[in-house]
Amino acid sequence: MKCDLCDFLPEGPACVRACPNQALRLITDDSLQRQMKEKQRLAASWFANGGEDPLSLTQEQH
Repeated sequence: MKCDLCDFLPEGPACVRACPNQALRLITDDSLQRQMKEKQRLAASWFANGGEDPLSLTQEQH
């Protein structure tokens, strides 16, 4: 169940502010969309490289 008891507060929900480990974060819809697109891009790159980590490939392997 989603809690929405105090998300209207200007400083954000109390649970996000009080979390000592910063495990809870507020993000905008735009930020979520950007993160999802980046994750999809990395997954496609991984698949296109035959399962190799695209960040570990050398120039000769490209």
